[in-house]
Amino acid sequence: MYVQRGFVKHIFQIFAVLMVALMVLNPIMLIAQDQSTNACMQAEQDATMDTNGTLWFAAGCLGGVIGLLAAYAIQPNPPASKLVGKSPTYVATYTDCYRAKAKNIQTHKALLGCGTAAAFYVVYWVLIIGAASSSLQ
Repeated sequence: MYVQRGFVKHIFQIFAVLMVALMVLNPIMLIAQDQSTNACMQAEQDATMDTNGTLWFAAGCLGGVIGLLAAYAIQPNPPASKLVGKSPTYVATYTDCYRAKAKNIQTHKALLGCGTAAAFYVVYWVLIIGAASSSLQ
């Protein structure tokens, strides 16, 4: 019976140490998670401000499928000035979120430009065919 009491006491001590460790580490993990969320939100805002949507719309409009492929293939990078003095975790999170958002904007705008050009060409050819058929009659 004495061995069991010592064993139970030892298990209780281990459990108490683990509970204290969890209570201490939980706020630290929440702060780290909040910084990651904050870094991602800031990166998305910066990517929205930094990405030139008009340029990518024109690339899709004038370049067609090639402009669309370029928008998808070109990897945008965040400005280094936004990352000076930040922790490696912040830099990694910020960079990943920035690239994802900027690439999304690039591809979306190029697709809109490509679709606009395609619609223009369809209307153009409908008008040409309509004019040609009316002049033949």
